[in-house]
Amino acid sequence: MVNIARLVGPALSGILLQKFGAGICFSLNALSFLAVLASLLLMKLPKFTPSLVKKKIITELSEGLQYLRQEPAIGSIIFLIIVSSLLVFPYDTVIPVFAKEVFKGNASTFGYIASIMGLGAISGSLFFASLKKGTNLRYVSLMGIVVLGIGIILFSRMTNFIIAMPFAVLIGFGSLMPMTACITTIQIEAAQNMRGRVMGYVLWVFLACCL
Repeated sequence: MVNIARLVGPALSGILLQKFGAGICFSLNALSFLAVLASLLLMKLPKFTPSLVKKKIITELSEGLQYLRQEPAIGSIIFLIIVSSLLVFPYDTVIPVFAKEVFKGNASTFGYIASIMGLGAISGSLFFASLKKGTNLRYVSLMGIVVLGIGIILFSRMTNFIIAMPFAVLIGFGSLMPMTACITTIQIEAAQNMRGRVMGYVLWVFLACCL
């Protein structure tokens, strides 16, 4: 559902942005969150029972960091996420420049590029779902990074919109695989009592490096 939204949403938003302006787009986006709020209110959850053992946040973070030092296999995956988030994933910040300056387009052009990348992301999700049990996800992650790198390099050399679109598909395909494979590997291999703290570090480094 997320990747289908990535396919359809940007194209529609680009058309709406070009025709009605940013105000309408932001208003529709705000209204869409009403469905999310309604879903959260309708959820029925068991009564929360606080843990009897209370630790300070600093203590828990320190324990998580110490665990990562003891588990270099997981630590290396987080290092890969740091490098990718810092040097590769921010590519999307320059896509609007390509849409306007290189392809001589407008907001609709940017929407179409994002949708084509969404098509690649759907292909990537189907490929990931088709993997057999026991597949080494580290190799899958590295493969995704290689595909993403090739896609970005070739896309950056194109000046024709139509010719550039196959490489946009590669970018979408490659952008999904590394993070999905890394997060899946971490959740499978991390100790149950440390999984939350490890995922906290993953989210921290990913958002910090991307932003």
